[in-house]
Amino acid sequence: MDNKASNVKGLPFGKRLRCGNFCVEKIGRALSKADMKALRAEMPQYKGMQRTSMPVIRVSDLQGMWRIEYAVASTMFHIFDSFEWDFFDGAYFIKDETCKRLITMLFCDTTVLGDEEYIGARVKALNEFSSRVKAPEVSDEEDEKIVESLKAMDIIEHGDE
Repeated sequence: MDNKASNVKGLPFGKRLRCGNFCVEKIGRALSKADMKALRAEMPQYKGMQRTSMPVIRVSDLQGMWRIEYAVASTMFHIFDSFEWDFFDGAYFIKDETCKRLITMLFCDTTVLGDEEYIGARVKALNEFSSRVKAPEVSDEEDEKIVESLKAMDIIEHGDE
């Protein structure tokens, strides 16, 4: 199969992308009734809307024994969403080696207990990394496209009532 590099910004929805011994996947997660109530209270454009889903990036090991998820509002979501991906020989994969190192670090930090000094150094290092790796700016036009695609997903899931 031909090597088809992604022309679209961000990870594709619903595709499992291989990243070393891990997988990264962008999915839609349905909001609970309480979450929708809070969203309607904070954002007037959601008043009167039915439950909807929001983008989430799920990072897991290949066997599915470990996973962590980041909602669209988190910085980590946008860091993962900015990695370059490709489709080659029937599989999707992330090309950036930084992704492998980041996921390995997250795996270690969530499965290894450390002392107070270890945890303090880890938090400081992650904050410094996050400030160096900025999520790409989203133009108003791109933002509108994202909102339209979310509305389309909502209609597919819940109908257009």
